[in-house]
Order: sequence, then structure tokens, then C-alpha cells
Amino acid sequence: MRRARTLTSGRTWTGPTIYTSTATTKSIWLRATTVSASSIWMASCWRAGASRARRQASLPTARMGCGWILKGTYTWRKCPSSTTGSRSSRRYEAGGRQKGRYMLSDQQIDHFRTFGFLLLPQLFCADEIGEIRRAADELWRAERGGGPSQGEYQHVAPFIESSRDLSGLVEDDRIYLTVEQLLGAGFVWGGSEGNKGSFNDTQSHEWHCDRPGEEEPDYVRIKVMLYLTPTKKEAGALRVMPGSHRKPFYEQLERLNHIQSKPEVMPFGVPGPDLPGCALEVEPGDAVFFNQYLYHAVFGKQTDRRYIALKFAAKPTLARHYEGLKKHGAFSFHRSFVDLARPRIRQMTELLPAEDWP
Repeated sequence: MRRARTLTSGRTWTGPTIYTSTATTKSIWLRATTVSASSIWMASCWRAGASRARRQASLPTARMGCGWILKGTYTWRKCPSSTTGSRSSRRYEAGGRQKGRYMLSDQQIDHFRTFGFLLLPQLFCADEIGEIRRAADELWRAERGGGPSQGEYQHVAPFIESSRDLSGLVEDDRIYLTVEQLLGAGFVWGGSEGNKGSFNDTQSHEWHCDRPGEEEPDYVRIKVMLYLTPTKKEAGALRVMPGSHRKPFYEQLERLNHIQSKPEVMPFGVPGPDLPGCALEVEPGDAVFFNQYLYHAVFGKQTDRRYIALKFAAKPTLARHYEGLKKHGAFSFHRSFVDLARPRIRQMTELLPAEDWP
């Protein structure tokens, strides 16, 4: 074991324990690696926060994995070594090499329910996101007929269902357990999308919610945005209006859904980019979980902007729940996705009557 050493001012690594102390709120990365006969450990500290309080998190020593510290919430997840295992053995399957227990804190769950979104930085490691990006690029390449990309917009749905490499994302603990905590047991699959570039010349997607005009925002549906490229506020970052998934705020913003193609119309007296909101700047591997009733927008999209969207819904109990799911294509999942017959995928699809399988 190495002796304690200072990585940057005020932040030290002392063997298997990480200590951080900072008075700033800027992003801080602390990465330490301990090599023993049986394990390789990596630990990351993201945004230690504004207090000078000393924070620490003990690293386990029995398994391979990597973890992160998010504003004092300590959880651990696995990250494959680039020299360990083949590509096929590193698929994102429950029970496989990627399985790692990930649990949200009560504060994170309250954050999602109150504000309608949750940003989880570096949910996937660099090696993992590299493999995910390669698999996604293969699907986009196939969709455009195998030719090189010319910066065109591509929207492919369903997306991950037909890919053995990507379909396991939905049963990875980091996705599955997070969604289960937010939606409860018995949640169902809502489909996936693969999006690349921008669909219009303005490079923007004006304020809207994904489920406009519906009367049951209490029936929660979640979209998970897994980012493959970085975004900034003025360059393709998802902007959200915290709390806009709840009535009466949700109803007061309804008029925005009708003017998405008319940015010159300003019902609140200012253009879309100037409306109050929170820009969720991300790096590859970050994931945003948001309620689909939440009002959101994107401005300054880049031609290389790429992300995968995974959609889920709470267990349907009423006829109108099924009607809403059918309206948005939840019953049209890919046959190969169901034929995988893995327990978590089966649980997410068995309540949905399959129609028009591609």
C-alpha cells in the first residue's frame, strides 16, 4: 500500500480511505488506485461540496469495483478493468460482471419526487461508456444504410431492444434498482430511443413535456437519459423547470406545448432560453432520470450530440394507464428483446400486451 500522498491541495488519499476537504463548489475529481493480489480499486469523488467538513468513505477490499461520492452520499458500483475479461463477458447483465448494488438515499428520492429529476454523475465508467458508444454507433450506422455519418439527425426507436450488447442496460443494477426505487415494484418497460444530432435548423427543442394534456401526472413515467457526449448550458444541455411535473405548475405551463415550432411566440414575455430553468451539464457516463411530465428544453444542440433514452412507467393499475402507455408505443417492443427471457426484462414486459412487434 502506498503511503498517504496529497493529490491536490487539501485532498489526500490515505490507503483504503479517501478524505476530502474543500471550500469551493467547482467539480473536483479525485481518483486513486490500489492494486493487490486479487483486486483493482478505483474511487472517484465528485463535487465535495461547499463545506470544509472532512468527508470520508471506506473502500471495501474483497471485490473488484469502483465507486463515487456524490455530495456526501456514498455508494459503490463495479467498473471493469480494461485488461479483465472479454467484451462478451462484460455485457451489462444482471448477475454478470457489471452487477453491483446501487441504492439511492432518501434525500435523492425526495429530490426526484419534489423537483422531478435526478442527475447521477459517472453512473458508467469510461471503459463501459466506450463500449456502449460503439454499440450505439453500430445501430445508427445500420439505420442510415451503412454509410459514414454526415452530421445528419438520427432518431431510432426502438433502439437498445435489438442489440444484445445494449439490451442488458435495462437490467443493470444502476438502472434497474434506481428505477425500482423511484417507481416501486412491478414497473413496466416504456421503450427506448437512440438520438444523434439535432432535428431542426435552430438547434433547439423548445420547452415542453413529453406527456402533454394528460390528466394523471401522478401516474409516474420516467425517462433515463444516458449521455455519450458532453453537453453545456449553451451547447445541448438538458434544461428543466424543477417542480413543473406537479399541479398546478404543470397546468400553468400547458401553453408551452403548443408553441414548440413557434419560438417567436413568447407567452411569458421572454424567449425560451431566458425562461427560468436549470441546465444539467453532463459528461459521458452521466445519467439523468426525469419525470416525463416535467417541462424541459434543449438549446444549442451540437451535431455530435448523442444519447440513449430508456423509458419506464409505474405498474399500470387502471385502464387509462394502459391507454396512455399504448398511445406512446409501449406495446411495440422488439421481439428479440422479449425472447431474451431474462427475469428482469420479463417482469417489465409481461403486463404489456404485445402489439405490432417489429
